[in-house]
Amino acid sequence: DSRDKELHVAASSLAVESVYTLNDADRFDIGQKVGELALELARLSQEADTQSRALSVLARVHYHRGDGGMAVKYAHRGAGLHELPRRQHAWLKLRHGWSLSLVNGQEHEARNALDDVRRFLADVHDASLDTGDLMGSVGRAFYDLGDYRRAQDCLEEAMQILGGSSPQLHGIFLARQVAASLRATQPEFAADRMLTLARVVPLVNSAQLNNNVKDVLAASHPWRTVPEVRAARAQLRSVWTDASTPA
Repeated sequence: DSRDKELHVAASSLAVESVYTLNDADRFDIGQKVGELALELARLSQEADTQSRALSVLARVHYHRGDGGMAVKYAHRGAGLHELPRRQHAWLKLRHGWSLSLVNGQEHEARNALDDVRRFLADVHDASLDTGDLMGSVGRAFYDLGDYRRAQDCLEEAMQILGGSSPQLHGIFLARQVAASLRATQPEFAADRMLTLARVVPLVNSAQLNNNVKDVLAASHPWRTVPEVRAARAQLRSVWTDASTPA
């Protein structure tokens, strides 16, 4: 009955939120199990939107585990559901494109999917947290494809949308932008943003951000003789919780 349906929707939504928290803490095994529970509850609700959110978060978990095949499978299933809100369909399109970036020979299809999401965002005129998160996620996906210029553009726009609404997302996106700048041979710009990142890192407790800072330090290592980069690296290392790890 409707009461059971509402309970299943609420329970699935709660499970999905738990998966995001577990994923950010790099607890992928338990995150996958909770995601599967979220999907089963969503199926019982018979709500397409609720099922799509469970499929989306499972695609995310498998992506971060490096299992592109399973990530593509879940994202594709979600995108195939009918009567989804346009925004949720855009998130699933993102998951599909991001997942394809892990599959050899699928880079072109991945970029096409990400470009579709950018076109959706071009028609969106709100500055919500979700819009900023979606734009930044597109940037991170372009980064993983090695398309550093487009990654920088999307990440910059995402941070402008977010403003100060989410220090965690701001830190994650900023770290990716710094790494993209370094890999696009823009050390001076990257050094300036690294100093900003050093002010954000102490405000956020996130394994994902921690991993991204490690990537920034690795990407900046070849530029360590540039005075601005050397100073920025020292500042960032001074606030990084894994500073004992070589980078």
